[in-house]
This record gives sequence, structure tokens and C-alpha cells, in this order.
Amino acid sequence: MYFRIPGCLCLALTLFFGVAAVQAKSPDSEKAAVPAASAEKKIEKKKSEKKSGKKKAEKKKEQSKKDETKNVDKKPEAKTPPVQTEQKSAPPVKPSPAKAPEQPAAKPAKPTPPTYTVKKDVLKIQIEIEGAFEAEEMIELALQPEEWSSLKVLEAVPHGTKVKKGDVVLKLDPEKLDDVLTDVRRELQLMEIALKENREELAAREKTTPLDLEAGQRGQRNAQEDQKYYFDIARAEALKSADYYLKYMKNSLEYERQELAELEKMYKADDLVEETEKIVLQRQRDRVEQMEFYLHQEEIDRDRFLKYTLPRRDEQVTDAMGRQSIQWQKAKIDLPLALDQKRLEVKKLEVHLARTRDKLKKLEADRKLLTVVAPMDGYVYYGKCRRGRFNESAGLAEALRPGGGISPNQVFMTIVNSRPVFLRTVLSEANLNDLHLGSQGIAVPTALPDLRLPVTIDQIGAVPMMPGNFDARLDVTLEAKDKMIMPGMGCKVKFTPYLKTDALVVPPKAVFSEPEDDDDRYVYVLDGQGKPEKRSVTVGRETNQQVEIRKGLRAGDKILLEKPKDE
Repeated sequence: MYFRIPGCLCLALTLFFGVAAVQAKSPDSEKAAVPAASAEKKIEKKKSEKKSGKKKAEKKKEQSKKDETKNVDKKPEAKTPPVQTEQKSAPPVKPSPAKAPEQPAAKPAKPTPPTYTVKKDVLKIQIEIEGAFEAEEMIELALQPEEWSSLKVLEAVPHGTKVKKGDVVLKLDPEKLDDVLTDVRRELQLMEIALKENREELAAREKTTPLDLEAGQRGQRNAQEDQKYYFDIARAEALKSADYYLKYMKNSLEYERQELAELEKMYKADDLVEETEKIVLQRQRDRVEQMEFYLHQEEIDRDRFLKYTLPRRDEQVTDAMGRQSIQWQKAKIDLPLALDQKRLEVKKLEVHLARTRDKLKKLEADRKLLTVVAPMDGYVYYGKCRRGRFNESAGLAEALRPGGGISPNQVFMTIVNSRPVFLRTVLSEANLNDLHLGSQGIAVPTALPDLRLPVTIDQIGAVPMMPGNFDARLDVTLEAKDKMIMPGMGCKVKFTPYLKTDALVVPPKAVFSEPEDDDDRYVYVLDGQGKPEKRSVTVGRETNQQVEIRKGLRAGDKILLEKPKDE
């Protein structure tokens, strides 16, 4: 069964599929080009069968169809089945295949550099620093023994314990110190006895030394006198005595011989010799012999005296005089020195005794240090507070266990009064231009991130505490509900030194500077034709995301975010 299609509808279909065929040639619809071209050939065949009288109507309808097809989606059209029409006038003529119009190749578009439209916005400069809560009142505990250094722990209260004034917080082992105290006390007693003996000996020497000096001087004088007497008188008399005794013995022998000769002469005249006479003669003869022996001995003694005894006696007298002189000279030096030495020994003992007494006193005082009590009410913190932090607590927990040990002058505990507190922090040298005395901020405790505490800078160090950093103290007020905050806890402190709600701001990468002058800043502004124009600007405050423009731009100006390619 065939349907007759009116000529106007046939023309409309022809125009519709013709436009679709043209659109199918575009780069976005290459896949739909083949079915569209096939449909176009069939429509062109029907088109040739129309009468020439309808060309004006075709042109008008063709124009209206072109306007309608501008809003049609460019998706590939489905293949339309051929429509059979009944023609009575003339047999169909097969048209020649139509060629699709060729499209010129499009030139690649020039990339447009990124731009930014200048506008007013909020410019907020915020400084965030770390801080720590530090107590206004705290007392460090450190033992400063003067003599004792062995500090062995017996017992210590735990870190964080709340104590009252006078509570025992640390006990140290006193055993070794007690032994030393016993030894020192005994030594002190012996020294006192030795000092007493030396003082008595010194007193005696002070009395005997002058007497000994007088005796030495007297001995020297006697020796001189003895020497003089010996060589002046005694020696000569000794020689005379030797000669006299020899002469005496010679004379005695001669006398005895004469006596014997007289007896013999007398008894010789008498022919009869009695027994008595014999005895007398014999005795006389013995006497003569005895005297001869004595004379001989005297001659030997005299020779020995002259040859040996007298020279030796001369040497003895001379030597005795020399020795006495030496002893006297030595006594004049030694006796005063011995006295001074004894005085120094006594003085040394006195000093040693005083030092030992002082040592005993110090050891006894050190003994009292071995029990440490809290000097005030507060909390026990192990270690020393350094800029609001107790960083030594963990290490001292090991040292303060039973059997552990601490060092003299080491701060092993700090008694902290938890209220009032302030904030201790460090200000960078770069922030001193924005932060000063009286600057206000907000502290956010690490443990309570929802809490906001107002703070005010109260003190800033006059000189750097380390290169580029200054010590700072911040006033902070805590309320009763903030009792969880304790000294040593940390926080973040935020300051907003600059806030402008209508600042003219641009991205930092849109602002450039001259190589020879960093302060000479400029931007590239697009003019009415979209061409970049280099323009100097005056900048204000800057952040990582914003640069304040104080002069040179207006809101709505469009600027480049990078330098033009031809720059």
C-alpha cells in the first residue's frame, strides 16, 4: 500500500536531511557522516522530480528551516527508511551522486594567559605562636651540701602530688654519712689531745730556749778560756812536769846508788858481815834496781808525752774549741727555729682542729638536708621549669626512685602554686614590627581546643634570647571553670595585628618586581582591547595568598597572573 506525500512535505524533508548531512561533516559528528550522506542521495532523487514552478516556495521554506535547525542537537541522526511515492506524470530519473562541501582546516586558537579581576576583600594577617602556662609563684628544690655529695634516694613523693608546707617530699639515705660523722668526731677528739700536748711543749720550750742559749754562750766562753789557758800555761807546765819527773827519777837513782856504795864501803871494812847487814845491802841493791826501772819508764813516758800525748792534747783543745763554736752558732739558729717550728705546729693543729670542727658542723648540717620538706603549699613537679616547660620530669622520675641518686645543686623538684599563671612564649624577630607591649590575642589551650582565653603582651625581652628570637610574657586571666589548666601545659596563641575588610587585594603571583629594585612593583592590566599594559603599583601588607594594593589599581581591573609571553 502506498501513501501519497504532498510536495511541500517532501521539500521540507529534503531540506532537513540536507542540513543534517552538512552538520555530519563537522569534526564533532564524523561517525554520523555516512548514514546522513546516504539519506541525502535519496532526497536529492525525489527533489529532481518536482516542478520548476515551486522554486520560490522552496527558497523561502529552505531559509525558515535553516533558522530552525540551528538549535537542533548535533548527534548522529538515525537512518531514515526510503519513502515510496506514487508519480503519474513522469518516470523517475536517477540523479548523479552529490559531493559534500569541503570545510577549510581551522587554525589553532592562541592560548589566553590566566587573568584575575581585582576586587575588594578581607585582608587578615594572623600570627600564631606556641606558648606554655607558667606559674607566678614556684620554689625550686635543690640540695646544696657543703661537704657530703652522695645523695641516695630512699623515698620521694610522685610527680604531680599536691602537698602542704612542711610535708616531707624526699628522704635520702643517711647511713654512710652517719659513719663519716662518727669518724670525724673521733678524729676531732684525737686532735684536741694532740693540740693540748703541743701547747704544753711549746710553753716549756719558750722557757727553756733562753736558758739553752745562755748555756751555749757560756760553753763557748769556757771553751775559749780553756784554750787560752792550755796554750798559755797548762802546756808549758806539762812540759816542765815531764822534764822535772825525769830529772827527779835520775836524781833518785843517783841517791840510791850513792847510798848503796856507802853501805858496801862501810860493811867491807868489817870482815864479819852479819845477817842484818846482808839484808840491808840487799834491800838497797833492790832499791837501786827499782829506781833504774822507774827512770827507764819515766824516759819512755816523757818521750811518749812529747811525741804523742802533747800534740794530741793540742789537737783536742783546738778541736773542742772549734766544736764548741759550731755548736754555739748552731744553737743560736736552731733554738729559735725550733721554738718557731713548735709554734707553727701548734698553729697548724689549731687550724686543722678548726677545720675539722667546721667540717663536722657542715656534715651535721648536711645530715639535716637528707630530709626535704615542702617550703609552701602547691604541686610537686619533677625538675626545673624552663620557659614554662618541665622537660626533665621523665628523666628525674628514674633518678628519684628508691635506690636512685641525685647530684648536689641539681634542681630535682619544683613546688608550684598553680594560680596565678601567665603565658611564656617566644616572639620571632620578624614579628616585632606587628607585636608589641599591649598587643592582644587569643590563647587556645592544647587540652581544651574549644576554650578561648584573651591574652595581652606584658613583657618582651630587650635583647634576643637566641638568634632571631625574643622572650615574651603574656598576661592571661583564668576563671574558676578553667581549673583544668595547670602550669606546664601548652597552648597556641593567635594575634591579628592587621585586619582590613575592604582591602584591594590580588594574588601574589600577579605582582612582579624589577630585577634591579625589589621595591619597584608592577602588574599587567588588560586594556579595552584585551592587550596587557604594564602598570606600577604601591603594595601594602602581604600574606601567602593576598597582596594589598594601595595605589595603582581599582576594583574591576583585570590583570594577568603571569607575565606576557613577549616580555
